[in-house]
Amino acid sequence: MIAIVLILLITILTVAHFYLKCSVMTAFSTFMAAIFGSIIAFNYYELLADLFVSRGYGGPWAHAGCFILAFVLGFAAVRALADLLVGANIDFGNTPKIAVNVVLGLVTGLILSGHLLVAFGMLPVSGGWAYNRFPPGSPISLNNPKTVLLNPDGMVSSIFSLFSRGSLSSSKSFGVLCADFVNRNHLNRHGTKDGIWTVSSRKALSVPAASKKPVRTMDIPDVGNVTVVRAILAFRDIPDGGAKQPPDGNIVFTMSQVRMITKASDKAGNLRGAGKAIWPIGILEKGKLVKKSLSDTMTYTNKEARKDRTVWVDFVFETPASQQGVLLEFKLNAITQLPAPAISNDELENALNAEEQSAENGTEQAPAQPTENPQ
Repeated sequence: MIAIVLILLITILTVAHFYLKCSVMTAFSTFMAAIFGSIIAFNYYELLADLFVSRGYGGPWAHAGCFILAFVLGFAAVRALADLLVGANIDFGNTPKIAVNVVLGLVTGLILSGHLLVAFGMLPVSGGWAYNRFPPGSPISLNNPKTVLLNPDGMVSSIFSLFSRGSLSSSKSFGVLCADFVNRNHLNRHGTKDGIWTVSSRKALSVPAASKKPVRTMDIPDVGNVTVVRAILAFRDIPDGGAKQPPDGNIVFTMSQVRMITKASDKAGNLRGAGKAIWPIGILEKGKLVKKSLSDTMTYTNKEARKDRTVWVDFVFETPASQQGVLLEFKLNAITQLPAPAISNDELENALNAEEQSAENGTEQAPAQPTENPQ
């Protein structure tokens, strides 16, 4: 309910401001300032948040705060620059002015409210008053997220995703690294009512070296073909590059905070374009699938940590046909790139388990390095 009120209030006030106070040129420059503010926010908020999180400041609040800060600063800077460049007030007549200002006011209001709701989705709160696409206490339905009126948060993230695949494209697309961006944010905070943090260090996640084949495909009875990814979680404090959260010093997460990004198999050699986020159906323990729901909590204490201060977990995913995993992601900010999958067999599993045993004994190993975030 609060999200709908915010959307209506912001949009109505923006339209009123454009109608009463703006010329056509100032209305257009304000609209463009919102677009550029959006680009700046999506591009740089994670880098800004990491400056705080990696130093032990902000914790799970950092990402939402930095997203709003980046948007407001970008919007204000572009708007101030536009005032210097617009120059004289050009008269287009009263009727065109009203039509243009109302349309631009409506769109700009949706952009502003969309960014506020994106930040809202990153907040570590999940009470009944909050905007939740997947309300706590209810079964998680990935196919039926509870969106709000006009879906402005989905709109602004989709627009930036298109930009990242087009005029702002690079070797790492937002559409891949942050696939299903809004839903993943809401799923990530599903366990905050139980004190589970939404962030870790961005260096907290890795996988064993590609030569060890940490990504395997196998057939499981009554399930079918699945992809199993062996993840390594660093059992260290967040400022030290780990995933332990205060105050207990354990690694705690819900299954909804783990996801694999897939692409079409023939396009899986790069991180450009668009990806699809999928969530695990369980974990593999001693060669057996242990099914988990997305709301299930996983806790790893000092007893489960190995001598090299890591925790190894096999996550199991039902991968769509003709799709291949390219990234494994943990909480809001830990990402690691995945090697090509191999078909599981006894020799491969024994080699991986030997690698795990070397970690248990504290001998040296070479996990893959985390992939940099798109920002």
